[in-house]
Amino acid sequence: FDRIALEGARLAVKGAAPSDGKPGGEPSLGDLIQALDGAARSWLEGSLPVRTVELRSGTVLFGAGDPALAEPSGVRIEALNGLLRRGSFRRRTELRIQGWIRGAEGRAGTVALRAEGDRGIHARLELERTDLAILAPYASQLGIASKLGGIAEGTARWEYQPGKPQSLVIRLKGSGVHASLLRSGEQSPFQVVSERTALTARIEFSANALRLREAEISDGRMTVRANGSLTLPLAERADLRAAIELAELPLTQLREALAYLPPEGQAWLEPLGLRVEAGRLLELRGEARTTVAGLRELIETRMLGRPGEVTLRAEVADAELRIGEGESRLEELSASAFWSGDVLELRDVRGRIDGRALPRLDATLRGLAQIRSPDELHGIPPPWTVSPPGLSGVRDWMESRRRPTSKSTRQRLSIDADWNLHPA
Repeated sequence: FDRIALEGARLAVKGAAPSDGKPGGEPSLGDLIQALDGAARSWLEGSLPVRTVELRSGTVLFGAGDPALAEPSGVRIEALNGLLRRGSFRRRTELRIQGWIRGAEGRAGTVALRAEGDRGIHARLELERTDLAILAPYASQLGIASKLGGIAEGTARWEYQPGKPQSLVIRLKGSGVHASLLRSGEQSPFQVVSERTALTARIEFSANALRLREAEISDGRMTVRANGSLTLPLAERADLRAAIELAELPLTQLREALAYLPPEGQAWLEPLGLRVEAGRLLELRGEARTTVAGLRELIETRMLGRPGEVTLRAEVADAELRIGEGESRLEELSASAFWSGDVLELRDVRGRIDGRALPRLDATLRGLAQIRSPDELHGIPPPWTVSPPGLSGVRDWMESRRRPTSKSTRQRLSIDADWNLHPA
């Protein structure tokens, strides 16, 4: 045959059995990658018995329901029109199809798919003003979110080359996005609300690994960039690498950034965010090098006491903070911080307190794993039964610096202390 036309064809897409062969359940990530690989190989190696297949007014149903029913349940793509044309000596095999996305509440957007294949496959999926609410039932079943809404549009580009990792490039824009993201245990859902959102990401995947490259999400005020990798198949001992970076922003927006942290992290940093009045966050970067099981343990233990698995770097400039309960201000503050395990390092700390310049400070704080909550930072000073050795010499030196004829003799002062009290 040279041409076949399918009028009103209906197709139901349901979850396949998992790779262990047991019936029921949702397909795993490895199953999905193998399915894409198998479909691509069939495309490249197979041969259509006809030159052209045309689809008119077709329907594809995702999830539960019978496609033969007049009003089947679940998300579906209807009014599908397109064609599949077999490749020839001068032409690649190509697929072009478009239709309406419809959910339980009615029409939810449009979709268009274009694909070409010769030695590899290049496919492009376009979404136009798609209602995210149609995905809410699936997000709930997968344990991702209990509520989901908003409008999204953009493209997803898939590339396949035999023997190489598959590639998926996503570019999406959203408006009025809101979601209730589920968290482990009995924690309340994490609420996300954004009037304007932009997402770009490149994902490379094979049977052995999943890699996230050049991912960026922004709401117009804050931008977060991410990279990472995960070994497959997904298991407790699977290696996990991740890096998340927050782009430069005013420190006054720090409280907004804290909203995206787990509750434990918010409890530690929120008091600082309430005192910040000005300044710039030049860098905030977190990295994790652990396993799937290790990350779960780290979250449960507030990520303390396991150096090297999770690190955090930060740099601030021109910051201004309220000090204590009075009118004191720490101004023109600049500093770099590095945290790993139960050690916090502060480097090149400079600033002014109540108009007086402070000396440059380098400090290392150890034993953070022994602090169980932020309240324990407000400790009680030990009794001063004995004057610390060397304190009198430091006091004499400081007094000598106040004399008009004093000469600079010492430029560095190192202190190793178990307890320290300072207004800054």
